[in-house]
Amino acid sequence: MDITEIAKHYAEGKALNALTSAIEQAFIDGYNDALSSLKETDEKLDSDIEYVDMCLPSGTKWSSHYLYDKNNRSRYFTYEEATRLNIPTEEQFDELIKYCKLESSSGSKHELNYFKFLATNGNTVYISNAPMLRAGKSFGAAFYFWLKREKQEGAERLCGCLIDKSNKNKCFMGYKLPVLLVSK
Repeated sequence: MDITEIAKHYAEGKALNALTSAIEQAFIDGYNDALSSLKETDEKLDSDIEYVDMCLPSGTKWSSHYLYDKNNRSRYFTYEEATRLNIPTEEQFDELIKYCKLESSSGSKHELNYFKFLATNGNTVYISNAPMLRAGKSFGAAFYFWLKREKQEGAERLCGCLIDKSNKNKCFMGYKLPVLLVSK
């Protein structure tokens, strides 16, 4: 093997390593940029929320309604997406039910339009009729929203469901539901 062939073989290895290294770095940079963008979006979401004092013993404040988009329509999240936000825990929801009065309003066809939790100080949390989304399509009309629970197994997750006697249900974590947020 002469020096030219050795140089060619040496250069091929170095070029492949340099290219691999550049692609790895581009992936890392893109990933970090996306993560940073998500964090900024989450922080902006939280700063735009109106929290109300519901006179709860824990001091937890609740968003006055579902999280809305810029067109005042409910935003939808899978369970994994919702857990990046400050959604209520099962215990916080139980406390809201225990210390507040739950009222509903029906429309002209006796269909429920919304539920509201009324606190002893007169503050309210409105939960409007919003369908869940399955594979991007509306599925029924219901009053569902995600709840956090530490230990959950399988593909179903806990959600608030105001049309169920227990006020809770389970939904497939890939469905998209609206969210209420809490603050301490």
